[in-house]
Amino acid sequence: MENFQTHWQWYRNFFAFHVLRLFIVWFALVPLLLRVLSDLPPEIPVELDDVSFVLHLSLPFNWIVLWIASICFAIAFAIYGVSCPGFIRKYPTFTEYKSYYHSPRWIAWEAELIAKHKLDLDKFIDRLAKKHYLEERQAGTLSRLNINNHKVIVEQNQSVLYFEHNGKEYSFAMPRVDSNGHESTALTEIAEREVFWEIFGRYSSSKPLIRWIVRALLVVAALLFIFTVLQHVISVPMELLNDAAQ
Repeated sequence: MENFQTHWQWYRNFFAFHVLRLFIVWFALVPLLLRVLSDLPPEIPVELDDVSFVLHLSLPFNWIVLWIASICFAIAFAIYGVSCPGFIRKYPTFTEYKSYYHSPRWIAWEAELIAKHKLDLDKFIDRLAKKHYLEERQAGTLSRLNINNHKVIVEQNQSVLYFEHNGKEYSFAMPRVDSNGHESTALTEIAEREVFWEIFGRYSSSKPLIRWIVRALLVVAALLFIFTVLQHVISVPMELLNDAAQ
């Protein structure tokens, strides 16, 4: 089973940390600093009143390593921005989805996109069928109704998605109705939540190769960052030892 931490929603949370975006600042800042400081000597004597000291311009870590780490992070962030499904970015949780006050019928149009793009459609069909939200129709239903594949038809009590997959025809309707054909608020609320997470799951596990590229770039960035931190930590006792030796 694939680790959920490679899914799109995990990356969304990861890139949300503002401190990590300092990588992008460093990526942009280093070339500018190089340009400004390139002609300066590594040590500059400074005298203030009766106090004199030497200003060291060298860093206690390898700035090139940190800059490469920032490049990896910036590339990962750019790939995420381009490739992460809009559904995940817009609706990271069901609570966020409900905050838009969509009609229960809206989820039928979201399901239509899954059918249209065949996004892990076999699993989507299997899950909805097991939960009794999907109805298999008789062959030729779409042609009899003069309906194109993966299309939502708005009816009086429901909006119905009709689509065909692997020679079989299906329909999915929202809101849910009782035995008398009247909308059932309780059944609709449950169905809306369940179908939302099924759609969310199909998007979150989409584009596996791109997700793994993003993960690899983040791992490289993290390892290089840890290396520079260790350099910085080690530089302090080394400097103390050098001063003691002198």
